[in-house]
Amino acid sequence: HVKIKIFDSKGFDNATVAIKIRNNDDNSFSDEIENITGATYYKDENGMIQKVEFDPKKVYTTRDYKYQSTSKFTMPGLRNGCVIEYKYKTTSPFFLDRFHPWEFQSDIPKVYSEYEGHRPGHYSYNAVLKGILKLTKNKADIERGCFSTHGASSDCSNMVYGISDIPAFIEEDFMTSPKNFISAITFELMEHVNPYTGAKTKATNEWKDIDYQLKSEQLFGGQLKRKELLKERIAPVIAGKTDDLIKAKAIYAYLQKWFKWNDYIGISSIDGIKKALDSHSGSIGDINISLIAALNSAGINTEAVLLSTRDHGVVNDLYPAVNDFNYVVAKANIGDKSYLLDATDPLLAFGMLPLKCLNDKGRVFSLDKPSYWMDLNLRQKETSIHTLDFTLQEDGKITGTWINYYAGYKAYEKRKAIKKFNTTDEYLEDLNGKSPKLKILKSEITNLDSLDQPLGEKFEVEINQYDKLN
Repeated sequence: HVKIKIFDSKGFDNATVAIKIRNNDDNSFSDEIENITGATYYKDENGMIQKVEFDPKKVYTTRDYKYQSTSKFTMPGLRNGCVIEYKYKTTSPFFLDRFHPWEFQSDIPKVYSEYEGHRPGHYSYNAVLKGILKLTKNKADIERGCFSTHGASSDCSNMVYGISDIPAFIEEDFMTSPKNFISAITFELMEHVNPYTGAKTKATNEWKDIDYQLKSEQLFGGQLKRKELLKERIAPVIAGKTDDLIKAKAIYAYLQKWFKWNDYIGISSIDGIKKALDSHSGSIGDINISLIAALNSAGINTEAVLLSTRDHGVVNDLYPAVNDFNYVVAKANIGDKSYLLDATDPLLAFGMLPLKCLNDKGRVFSLDKPSYWMDLNLRQKETSIHTLDFTLQEDGKITGTWINYYAGYKAYEKRKAIKKFNTTDEYLEDLNGKSPKLKILKSEITNLDSLDQPLGEKFEVEINQYDKLN
């Protein structure tokens, strides 16, 4: 149940609501959004309160990926000074291993935010408060005989958590996911009791349980074992190569070009790596599990690293849970060095991860030993050097050489900027157009496709500083 006052058009975005929906792979059952009601209230020119009802038919659902969809709706009749109010209910056929979390804070200030939960006594959760704000309401009562199923019954715990006078959360530059800092409450299932037998089951896993689960998972551990599937494919790629580092770079470059990422994330394959290989397209899991299997098939010891991207939040290492991870990369161990690899981006150099993956730590997993933590601190840096050698001519024009040198993540970002254009000529035309007083007479771009080398730009330029001044 939400009520928001919108002062001006800058707040109109708050009138669009997006609700994530879980579904199984064939969409035969999923979460349901029910009883959506709402209205927009405003004063007309006579000072009378007017009401615009929300039409429940104007809810649109789109499939995000195999196991998730999003339902969206927008409140009607928006104008400066209006108040929007809406309610909805979700029901789920899935067993919830944790209560839905609740974020008290968002990008707008709030007078009050409250979370109320009714938990059957069969389930025991650990509540974790995040962020710097303190609860102004924290109440728990027992509700006798509130829950029953097939003859078994239990009491319930009625939990109410609230915070008043909540400031807006302001996202800062270079911040990791706001989820790590926003005031919120989350719940971890600790134990549940069978309502029919009374048997207790601890839900908190140890890492050995997670390891076993991942090894047994057909679309994760089962795909990592498919070395023979990759062995034949990469044989021509590493033919004649004896050095493991050279082999690894060749396999990595080959799979970078072979695959196109389909924008799906996740640690597991979607339908198996064979299907992804045949279609030249796959998810994060498809592509990087294929890379791990390929490197191992070439005799290069390679492990999987499970991690959480920056927008997904920092992993909670106190409570082992597979759901905390949403990304997988390869860790190739060659000699006394290890290289973290992500083959989903054709512009990433060997040993470089996307910046979104540099998020605290990752869990290293292999098929033959226990998993362990590793820090995601890489050696790559952002490096750029600019050299200008100009001469002022008698006619007032400036001529000379402009040289740019990029390495590490700066080179990666520059390559992305150049590759957005169909040709380097189009890139140069765009560069010329952005600086009307600067004319590029001659240009040279080096190592554009040599990802392990620094990217260089050299321009012979003419600058007419008086052009168009009159």
